[in-house]
Amino acid sequence: MMDDDEVKVSFDDKCRVRVLDIEKFQHTEELAETCASFVSKNNEFGKLVAGIVEVLDANAQRIERAKLKAIGMRNKVLAARENRDQTRRAMQALIAEKTVEFERHQKQRNSLLQAESDQRALIDRLWGVN
Repeated sequence: MMDDDEVKVSFDDKCRVRVLDIEKFQHTEELAETCASFVSKNNEFGKLVAGIVEVLDANAQRIERAKLKAIGMRNKVLAARENRDQTRRAMQALIAEKTVEFERHQKQRNSLLQAESDQRALIDRLWGVN
């Protein structure tokens, strides 16, 4: 083994001068390749995540629009229900009013029929017709 304080100069297989031991240099190059691969994969992962976030944002917007549309439709249904209830109450009041008016007219008719009958009877008695 070599002390860390000693510097050993060596040549690689391409005749380049190396200050590091050949094994350490190869290990360093492998580490650099591994790091480059990791960075490349990390960038790809970032792009995938950005794509997923974009799709999720688009879906969130579509869902929000659908939710607002559903709220609007619910409000229309509630308004229609209230209008229908008001119309029903108005119609019931009109029916009650017309029923009272009908009953009054029916009583008046019956009274007039009775008066006509009484007058015919009186006329028949006065003229002597039986």
